[in-house]
Amino acid sequence: MIGSRDNRKEWLFLLSILVFAFSIRLWNINWSLPEIYEEAYPFHIAWKFWNWDGQGFDFNPHFFNYPALTFYVQFLVQTFHYLIGSVLGLYPNVQAYHQAYVNDPSTFIVLGRLVSVFFDVSTIIVLYIIARKYFDKFVAFLVALLLSLNPIHLKQSHVISVDSALTFFSVLSLYFILKLYNQPKKKWYILSGVAIGLATASKYNGAILLIVLLTAHLMQSISRNTKQSIVSLNFLIAIALSGIVFIVINPFILTHFDEFYYSFSFEQYHVATGHLGIDPSQNTSSYYFFDTIPSSVGIPIAIAAGFFFGYVVYKRKKESIILVLFPVIYLGVLVSWEMRAERYALPVLPFIVLFGSAGIVAAGRLLREKYVNKISPVFLRFIVIPILGFVCVVPPAIGVLKYQNTYLLPDTRTLAKEWMKKNMPPGKTIATLPLGMELKERNYFIVPIPFHPVLPQSVEPFYHLDLYRNFDYIIGSSFDYDRYVLDTQQYKTFINFYDSLRTTCKLLHEISPNEKRNGPTFWFFQPTPDSNQHTLDERIVNRLEQVENKQNLVNFAGKIGTIFSLKGFLGKSEQMFRLAVKYDGEHLEARRQLVLILLRQEKKEEALKHMNFYLQRNPEDGELLAARGEILLGLGQLNESEKDLMRAIAVNKNLESAYLNLTIIYGITAEKEKMIGILERYLTILPPNSERYNLVVSQIEKVKTF
Repeated sequence: MIGSRDNRKEWLFLLSILVFAFSIRLWNINWSLPEIYEEAYPFHIAWKFWNWDGQGFDFNPHFFNYPALTFYVQFLVQTFHYLIGSVLGLYPNVQAYHQAYVNDPSTFIVLGRLVSVFFDVSTIIVLYIIARKYFDKFVAFLVALLLSLNPIHLKQSHVISVDSALTFFSVLSLYFILKLYNQPKKKWYILSGVAIGLATASKYNGAILLIVLLTAHLMQSISRNTKQSIVSLNFLIAIALSGIVFIVINPFILTHFDEFYYSFSFEQYHVATGHLGIDPSQNTSSYYFFDTIPSSVGIPIAIAAGFFFGYVVYKRKKESIILVLFPVIYLGVLVSWEMRAERYALPVLPFIVLFGSAGIVAAGRLLREKYVNKISPVFLRFIVIPILGFVCVVPPAIGVLKYQNTYLLPDTRTLAKEWMKKNMPPGKTIATLPLGMELKERNYFIVPIPFHPVLPQSVEPFYHLDLYRNFDYIIGSSFDYDRYVLDTQQYKTFINFYDSLRTTCKLLHEISPNEKRNGPTFWFFQPTPDSNQHTLDERIVNRLEQVENKQNLVNFAGKIGTIFSLKGFLGKSEQMFRLAVKYDGEHLEARRQLVLILLRQEKKEEALKHMNFYLQRNPEDGELLAARGEILLGLGQLNESEKDLMRAIAVNKNLESAYLNLTIIYGITAEKEKMIGILERYLTILPPNSERYNLVVSQIEKVKTF
């Protein structure tokens, strides 16, 4: 019974394992902070729901590469965090909450990572229940312990991702599916449908569980020889519920189907073709079966799981077949992809650990039964069992220690930022290659060189050193370079770019990983200034125009055009802003900057054309109104000039050039009263008794005497 001594000991032992699992997941959960060296898509998308630059919330993720469940879970955590902080007086308003994140995101990110910890520990609990019910307590304890120590499972609890949620809901779905197989009641169909919907709302491939549901339904219908049809009401309810749950959590898939279709199609292409860093000498099957899985669970468990799988197929034990079906189908899908990552295997690891544990326990019992008269109980208890435990537990435990120890070392990314602050003066211009981190240092003008891990050829035009010769610094890293060198022919353009950095730029500093620090290698280059070439080679500009993603091109051209302007390379700046407005005519800031560059080069006629376009859409820009008024004055269009200049000072009364040009107009037209009026208005913006103030007073007196 529940209150028996054995049961109390059993639950106490399980509780000890769960506390252990929770503790080692909390260990180093604050890694890298306050820097963020993970993608953390669910957190960042949830953060955008607050719509910081607008009014109210915006719950459209505008990102459909993953379903939205984890986004909304993260938002709920953020909301709870804000409410508690508000009660405690930490965040008097939403703006204070936002500013706290800007100042130090550590607390926010740790709370986001705790969501992964929750899903991972919950997975251990549900898997224990499955093992306890369908195997025995020895298998259940071994499963709980081994999954607690699984390195990949542990790593995913230290990041904010979708895979931990998918794994939990997959295991939970299997539990309900097993229940409906043994007890085909409506509630188990309902719970199965809801759980599958939640798994799919975590990651699209959770829909694989529908195949397992169908198989279990057919197996229990046939085995019980009932009159129930293959497609029963309960089954239809489960299928419908899975779809309803998915859509309720992802309603914007329907309202923004084009965005969804584009993102989903891209992800299909991504997994089918892979991305940078995939070793072409290794196929996907060997990556998972001979590398990821054995190194994660340990070779003994991996072998035992294989034997157990064979045993299940041979014996055709239906409950075990249901359990085996999901990892088999899931792994079948994984090995069909060119894209591979160890986290992709996370949903199948609990089942491999379960099968391996069952196989180890079964082997131990077979040995005991076969050699019971030859092996003493003492030898069995104190020698054989500890050796088996050592063989099963030590490999993953070593993997955990190695993983955790990496966080005891400094990260090269942190060291790189520290070196920048000490050695790069504020206000410098920096071009950055992919660094494995987001560089948002406010003291610098930073332009990230576009990078695409899935379609690298689409960003090749950005990799020409002449685009960056006038920057103060260029920062590169092995984060992308080590991927390019895996295929020197396919990625020749990028490798040549790095070679040109090494041969024509000065290497100021290098930070490399070693036994005392982790992370990618960083190279800090100082390019040789190109002071003679005032415009870019048209071939470079033409190559940029071949970029398929024009928004990428527009953003890049605007940023680099600003850098050229700061450096005084007006011809290059003009080329970039022309490129920006060519492919985004409504990009008003780019057009405004183009106008200013043209004015600085005395290209007034062309500047006027762009001004007219700009001011039609933004008629309250006082600076450009004043500039157009000055041009019109030079063209003799006095009435139009006066209108612009008067509007300019109405928008911004501190525009001195507008007052001066108006005095010129009134001098030409001999409008004495208007001249006195504008000079008196001019006086109001000048410091009293300053030289200019006194000069204007004198001018007013002279006008009055005429």
